Amino acid sequence: MVLKPASQTPVSALLLAEVVDGIDLPKGAFNVVTGRSSEIGDPLASDGRVDAVAMTGSSGAGEHVARESGMVNLHMELGGNAPALIFPDADLAEAAGACAKGALKYAGQRCSAVSRVLAHESVHDGLAARLDRKVASYEVGNPLDESTDLGPLISEEQADWVKELVDDALAQGATLAHGGDRDGRRFEPTLLTNVPHDARILREEQFGPVVALAAVADEAEALELANAGNLGLDGCVFTADHDRAMRVADALEAGAVRINGAPSHGLGDIPFGGVNASGIGREGLGVSIEAFTTTKSIVL
Repeated sequence: MVLKPASQTPVSALLLAEVVDGIDLPKGAFNVVTGRSSEIGDPLASDGRVDAVAMTGSSGAGEHVARESGMVNLHMELGGNAPALIFPDADLAEAAGACAKGALKYAGQRCSAVSRVLAHESVHDGLAARLDRKVASYEVGNPLDESTDLGPLISEEQADWVKELVDDALAQGATLAHGGDRDGRRFEPTLLTNVPHDARILREEQFGPVVALAAVADEAEALELANAGNLGLDGCVFTADHDRAMRVADALEAGAVRINGAPSHGLGDIPFGGVNASGIGREGLGVSIEAFTTTKSIVL
């Protein structure tokens, strides 16, 4: 196995290599190589000796690696833009807390983050007020300080991207309820309300601390907007109606749907992966072993 971490985040992989080096594995069974993907990733993926390629990253990068890899076992965990669908009978306090945490945890730098909240028009304003209080309570600062809720984004380029999506939504007519500014890589926890349905932030992965709230007229419109675009990793539904919860969850184009809670996957207790441009295959305690096992039939 050869592990190539992203060039911006190599430390955890190197620490893992130290741990593996101290256990009883043959030398060379597990290897870590660091550097730029353009210099290292492509040669690794396209090498004819490689039997399988697994990647976590953006949808665009995944498509590139898939082209480089060719006819091998591919496992892709790619981009997400998880919608939260809020219906009139939902517990708004519960929904606001879950959506704020789901959007802002790790400053939104999670593929399973709640990226857009699609609320029935009858509860949009009430939910907006609750979300505003939640978002305003998050402190931005040094992640080593215990009082800090949000640390910086991974790079200046990522902060630029989040700002671009926020500015696009505002230009389209969204309301800036909280935040919206940045200081270098630090991006304020941000709440956008009344986001127009054609705003890019409702279709593109942001990877930042922004809650984008849009109003929908009914269940059909909520599903149409939730399934717009080409990403389908996670989703969540907030309602007190069990039949509606299951009906909407079934109709959502996503690899996993959580009812009355933000997307969460823990240590692989349930299969994790997406549909459409969000990936190929599933991760999990059992399915990961199956993903890297070849089935051979021998008939005598």
